[in-house]
Amino acid sequence: MEEYTPKGRRSGREHARNMSIKYKLASITILVALIPMVVLIVLMLFFYNRAIMQRADKQIEENIRIMSDRLSSVLQNGELCSNNLTIEFGSYYNDKSMK
Repeated sequence: MEEYTPKGRRSGREHARNMSIKYKLASITILVALIPMVVLIVLMLFFYNRAIMQRADKQIEENIRIMSDRLSSVLQNGELCSNNLTIEFGSYYNDKSMK
């Protein structure tokens, strides 16, 4: 990064040399604090996203299992009803043919 000054161009190193110790310490502290913080945030978001996806997959599997159980129950009930209806029709037919 070059700056134009009345004396001419100034390089980034010269600018850094001319900074006060207070600003140098502040900039180094910001870099030392921000880089690990950004890395931790990225890692946290990655693991959090993965955990949410795994939880959603488990929830979907559980919902599928529940729906499957309910569907099996409905089919069994339909089979029982059809068997009972067949028996009732058979007994009704037998009663009619006996009379």
